[in-house]
Amino acid sequence: MKAKNRTGNTYNGLQLLFVLLVILLFSWLGLQLANNRRPAIGGTALVVEQSSGLVFEALVDTGAGRCSLNCLEIEIENEAELPEQNLGRDARLLIANAQGQQAWIEARLVDYSKIRNVDSSQPRYHVRLTLSAAGVTRKVTVTLKDRSHMVYPMLLGRNFLRDEFVVDVSKDSADVPTRQQTSLSIPQ
Repeated sequence: MKAKNRTGNTYNGLQLLFVLLVILLFSWLGLQLANNRRPAIGGTALVVEQSSGLVFEALVDTGAGRCSLNCLEIEIENEAELPEQNLGRDARLLIANAQGQQAWIEARLVDYSKIRNVDSSQPRYHVRLTLSAAGVTRKVTVTLKDRSHMVYPMLLGRNFLRDEFVVDVSKDSADVPTRQQTSLSIPQ
């Protein structure tokens, strides 16, 4: 079988079959890419800390490399004087959401950073926690900080968002239940 195109070139059946297969392959790849698109997350999100089940309203912060969580107290097993000597030790953490719900959780201290201001230097410990938001569950490094005086008790940083979400600020807090609604438990 031979066919001619508009320019008068002749194609045999094998060439036509090859062109058809290439077109089908690219169509299939396009459908696969469309099905694998990352979901959009708004400027705020509801996040569940898995070990406690507490629900936090979090600010989605693409400028933050790590997530940050409201931690009111840290009790370190056999606490050493220097923060770097506490790395690798188990700790009990009192976390609290904006509704005042609190829970003690346990985690291992994996890192710390020094935050300096004019008057002093304060260590902030980091732990690995399992968080869930918008159907995605990830174990990520979280910075512990007393955020009780802040609007959002949690920041959702790039370490949680990376490769999972596209941030769409038009899906802001109107798409997030109010703080009164977050007191309802979210199924895990």
